Amino acid sequence: MRQSWRYPLHHDPGERWTYGDATALLGELIAHKTGQSIEAYMRQNIFDPLQMSDTGFSLNKAQTCNLVTLHHRDEQGFKQKPNPDEIVEKGFGDGGLISTASDYAKFMRVFLNKGRSDLGKPILRPDLILEMGKNHIGDVELRRQISADPVSAKDFPQGAGVDRWGLGFQIAAQKRPHMRPVGSLSWGGLFNTKFWIDPQNEIAAVLLMQYLPFDDEAHIRVLNAFETGIYQSLVC
Repeated sequence: MRQSWRYPLHHDPGERWTYGDATALLGELIAHKTGQSIEAYMRQNIFDPLQMSDTGFSLNKAQTCNLVTLHHRDEQGFKQKPNPDEIVEKGFGDGGLISTASDYAKFMRVFLNKGRSDLGKPILRPDLILEMGKNHIGDVELRRQISADPVSAKDFPQGAGVDRWGLGFQIAAQKRPHMRPVGSLSWGGLFNTKFWIDPQNEIAAVLLMQYLPFDDEAHIRVLNAFETGIYQSLVC
């Protein structure tokens, strides 16, 4: 059990939105309920059914050759952090997963296919897909989270003060020209890995940059250019 789970809550549930490790706790609950590790459960129920063969929490020596090296960006430029020979992780509900853009696209398309894989295999119930995309915090807004370590991450998320939260997703709540429409789902990972799912236009996109700090100005510029380029290219 994580030490942070022993601490008092910052506020009562539903009072305001705060970034935390609730998804890690959910992973522990799944492991406890099923008697499986979180990786074994996800492989059985998500990775294998979706044929996500390049996704997992661990990499052997052969697989690490394909892993993009992590970099850290500062005023002098990029500094490389060499990859280890192997990556062996227990796996958590809130991070540590290694994947590819093509594999992750298979996962995102489940939300465009009403809970089914590209081959029609059921992964999630259609009613659960709809529930995950609903606002579950009412009039509470996503609050900007002030970074405790600006070297690793800047303040986040984009959309703070406007967007809402579903079951695991940030929900776009503001109409912006040439950007994802209201109701689109999104989130991201620490190494500037961002995705969004747009059910209205049946679009899913992922951007994997593999560097720190999270949400710095350069990353946001690239993300915005990537997104606007996609929507400007749509044929009406």
